[in-house]
Amino acid sequence: MNYHSNNQSSEKPLNEKLLFFAFLSAIFIYNAVAVIISQSGEFFEKGEGFAGLDGETILILFYVFLFFSIIQLIILLKWNPKRKFSLAELPPQNDGDLFVIKYGIAEAMAIYGLILFLLNGNFDHLILFSVLAIIGMFLSYPKE
Repeated sequence: MNYHSNNQSSEKPLNEKLLFFAFLSAIFIYNAVAVIISQSGEFFEKGEGFAGLDGETILILFYVFLFFSIIQLIILLKWNPKRKFSLAELPPQNDGDLFVIKYGIAEAMAIYGLILFLLNGNFDHLILFSVLAIIGMFLSYPKE
């Protein structure tokens, strides 16, 4: 059965923009949750996270997450949805899934920051990765 109507093309950008704002708001929700957690835990009063890892381990994790984030930003920057792939061409009804994948790639950077914050209690990591995620979200924004 074909459930697509003739006005699908006018609804599609709206759905993509709603997804954009939903994923973008999730980044701000992560930061709000981090603030609430930091004010309610004894670990964060001491400037530590839940894990109490040493500084060297946190630094290694930071650089690994930063490396992944840079790779993700490059992918989002170079992503060209207009390019046709001969072997892996998606049917038209699956084009919307590409935006969910792009937004998920961008939002993962904010999750890296949240993980680092929960491990070591450092807001700077959370803010850095949230900014990178917001940049990734704007690189993924529907152009049409």
